Amino acid sequence: MNKNILFLLFVIFTVQLAAAADVAYIVEDERDAEPNIELVFFELGLHYDIIEEDDIPSTNFDDYDILVIGDNNFDHPEDIPVNEIRTIILNHYNTNGDWGWSTSIGSVTSIPFTTVMVDDPGHQIFDDVGLEWVAYDQPNIPAYYLNGQKAAGLDLLAHKQGSNTGDAIIALALEGTQYKNGKTEQTKSIFYGLIKSDFWTGDSKLIFKNMLEFLISDLDQTPPGSPVNLVLELENDDAILKWEAPAGEAVEVYNIYRSSTPEGFNFDQPLASTSSLTFTDPNILTNKYYVVRSEDAVGNEEANMDIVGKYFLFLDEGVNLITFPLILFDNDIEEITEIEAGFQPITEITKFENNEFETAVYNGNNWIGFTDLENDNGYFFTVSVDYNFPIAGSVPVEDRTIHLVNGMNLIGFSTLEQKEIKDFIAQDPAVFSVVEIAKFNNGVYDLSTFYPDNDPDFWFSVAGLENLEPGTGYWFKTNNFISMEYAP
Repeated sequence: MNKNILFLLFVIFTVQLAAAADVAYIVEDERDAEPNIELVFFELGLHYDIIEEDDIPSTNFDDYDILVIGDNNFDHPEDIPVNEIRTIILNHYNTNGDWGWSTSIGSVTSIPFTTVMVDDPGHQIFDDVGLEWVAYDQPNIPAYYLNGQKAAGLDLLAHKQGSNTGDAIIALALEGTQYKNGKTEQTKSIFYGLIKSDFWTGDSKLIFKNMLEFLISDLDQTPPGSPVNLVLELENDDAILKWEAPAGEAVEVYNIYRSSTPEGFNFDQPLASTSSLTFTDPNILTNKYYVVRSEDAVGNEEANMDIVGKYFLFLDEGVNLITFPLILFDNDIEEITEIEAGFQPITEITKFENNEFETAVYNGNNWIGFTDLENDNGYFFTVSVDYNFPIAGSVPVEDRTIHLVNGMNLIGFSTLEQKEIKDFIAQDPAVFSVVEIAKFNNGVYDLSTFYPDNDPDFWFSVAGLENLEPGTGYWFKTNNFISMEYAP
C-alpha cells in the first residue's frame, strides 16, 4: 500500500530534508505496521511503502533508499536485502541466525522501567538525548540486545543499564562489517532493540528519528532544477508540451502530471515519464492542466507548480464577447486562432481601444488588421458555426493590473475562478470609479450598476448579473482613470 506523506513545514529536531528518501517498511501483514513508526515517517516528510511478506519476492528494493524491518518472524528472511540497502532492524526473530548480527538475541524487562546507557555520546543518533534515557513509558516491556558473538566490525552504541556493554541494544554496521552468516555490509545499517514503538518514550522516538536522518544524511537528496520555458502548443486536438532542460544537475526523466483542474493534481503517479524535451497528449477534448517535473538518476524529483493548460471556450454561432482566462504564451492572432489545418470558424475579431473599435478579418488565408491579442482585454469573436475554441496558456498566479480610461472599457480578467462582483469590485461608496458593468448576452446586454446608497452590497442588477465568469469579456463604465489590481 502506497502512503504518500506530504512534507511538513517544520522538522522538530533536525534540519529540513531537501528531498524525501523512499522507505520500504517491511512487515508480515499491513496490520502489523506500527503507528509510531509511521508517525516518524510523517514528521520527516518521507515517502514510504508498506511491504507485506507475500510481496517481498516481487518487490524491486532498488527503488528504496532505506529498509525498516518490523518485528515479525519472516519465513524467508534471506529475501530481504538487509546487507545491501541502508536498514533499521526492529526485529528480534531473524537478526541473529538469519542475518548474522550475533549468535543470539537476549531480552530484558525492568520494574519500574528499562534504562539504556549511551556508549558513544558523540554519535548523531544521540543528539539531544543525553548519556542515558528511559526506553519505554510503561514497565515490563522487553528490550532486546545482541548477545554472544557479534558480527566483526559492529559499533556497539548503547546497552541496558547494569549489563555488559557488549549487550548492545543499539548497534551500527558500517560498510565492510562481516556478518556471522558470511555476508558483508555494503552500506550502513542499525539494529534497534527497542522494538515496541507503541511504548516509546520521547527519547526513544527521537533516537529512531535520528537514525533515519543518519542513514539519509549522505544520500543525494538534492533534486535537479525545474524545466525551463514550459509551453503548451495546440495542433488539431493534441496538447503538445515543450520545455528546455534546466542548468546544473543532469535530469534522468521528466514526469508529466495531468489534471482536470489546477487544484486536482496527484503527484504520486505521473501520467507519463520521458527523457525527451517534448510530450504529446493526444485527442484532448476537455479542459486539461499539466505540470512537468524533473527527476534525477536516484529518484529525487523537484516540486515546481508551474501549471499550463488547454482550456475551452464555447462560442455560439455569431458574436461572442470573450477574454483569455489563461496567460497566453504567444500573442500572435494566427498562433492563437489557427488550431486545425483547413478549419477556421473565427471570421472576425473586434477590440475597443482609445474609444475606437478596430476589427481584424480572416480572409480565408490570413488575418487582415491588428495582429496581437492580449490578456485582460475583451474581444468580440464572430464565428461561422458553434465552436469549442481551445486556448493554450499558463495558469495565472500573480496579481495583475488593468488600466481603465474614463468612460467605456472593453476588458476581461485572467482568471479561472468566478468572481462575485460585490466583493471583486469593492469600492468606497463615497469615492467610486466603476459605475456600471455590462455582459453581452445573445445580442443584448445584462447590466450591473453601482448605487452608493445601496448599502451593503451597492451593486444591483435587474438581469441578475452578480458574478464575473472566466473567459467572458465585459464592458466597464468608469467615471475616472483608474488602475485596477486583482488576484487571479
